Amino acid sequence: MRCFRPYLFGVINLRRLRLWVWVALFVTLILLSISLARHLQPATGSHTEWNIVAYGIDPDPGQWEGKLPFAQTKLKDVRARADAILLIKVDISQDTVRVVQVPRDSLVLTELGWQKINWPLFAGGHKYAQEMLFRLVPHRFDKTVMVSYEGLQAIIDAMGGVTIEVMEELVTPKGSVWLSKGVHNLTGKEAFQFVRHRYKDPLGDLGRMQRQKQLLDAVRQKALSLSPSAYYEVLKVGVGAVKTDLSLRDIVILGEYFLTVRPQVKFMTLPGEARPPEWHYYPNQKAILEKVIPFINGTDS
Repeated sequence: MRCFRPYLFGVINLRRLRLWVWVALFVTLILLSISLARHLQPATGSHTEWNIVAYGIDPDPGQWEGKLPFAQTKLKDVRARADAILLIKVDISQDTVRVVQVPRDSLVLTELGWQKINWPLFAGGHKYAQEMLFRLVPHRFDKTVMVSYEGLQAIIDAMGGVTIEVMEELVTPKGSVWLSKGVHNLTGKEAFQFVRHRYKDPLGDLGRMQRQKQLLDAVRQKALSLSPSAYYEVLKVGVGAVKTDLSLRDIVILGEYFLTVRPQVKFMTLPGEARPPEWHYYPNQKAILEKVIPFINGTDS
């Protein structure tokens, strides 16, 4: 997968945080849950909240340490340096989804000293990673979702692509137009390029986040219109793209929810700063307690 140049998020240089990654996680979860909800009995129960750690997994050498490909590896056996880490609170009683974006270079104190927060998943698996995340953000995220980027692209292709209205033509650094203004049906690869695009975008990161939401809406609309046979194709591809310990009941409840509701999605980046020369990210623990925890719990003003 391509590596992109460093960019500024606010006044903080988050060299390797990729803001488009949340799309992969949400899109895949929504697609699979909707697919199951369409073809299984409605789920009942009083469960209204989920606290999920979501990882974007890049299977490139150096990031993926498994002996088998991602699709053939069980969740408990995944050992990888996560490309993206998101803390997601889904509260269907409030129709909100709250997302904390955790820079993967964030430092956390482990038994072996200070390590980047993407190290625990590689060193001890998702349960160990949960414990280290709790040291960083003292809120329990007890469920895990992992998504392979290659798998997500395959899922969008299995849907037959997604329809996107491009508001302004998108150009390459060499000046050529790679995506013209107008309505397009994008493949999985093109959808990722659309979301990642940043060259000569006057809105900067805001423009990129708008495209992320645009893609999410497009996928949701496409998912609602798929035939039963198309859902089965999506499920077949999705099984290899996603690892999760969410129960089938949880997935069906979430699927029914995303079928009928468009929740308010709110975002926050873990407070802190990146410092030279290594550009490790130093979390601001005071701000985490005063801002992040209330944000997660929905008690922020």
